[in-house]
Amino acid sequence: MLRETLIAWAECGFQLVRTAERLAVHRDTLLHRLTKIDVLSGRGVREARTAMAMYLACLADAPQATD
Repeated sequence: MLRETLIAWAECGFQLVRTAERLAVHRDTLLHRLTKIDVLSGRGVREARTAMAMYLACLADAPQATD
């Protein structure tokens, strides 16, 4: 759930409303998830540089689909 949140956060341009809509969750739920990511990682996911690094890490670590 948190990986999906990070990916959506970056792909929606770090915009709360767009990200919440994409994830089909309430804006407060998204804020709660982002805060949880902040606490677990010790980093501020609302800072663009940190968020982008986490996004790229999620993509790099994601299982690849095989044809």
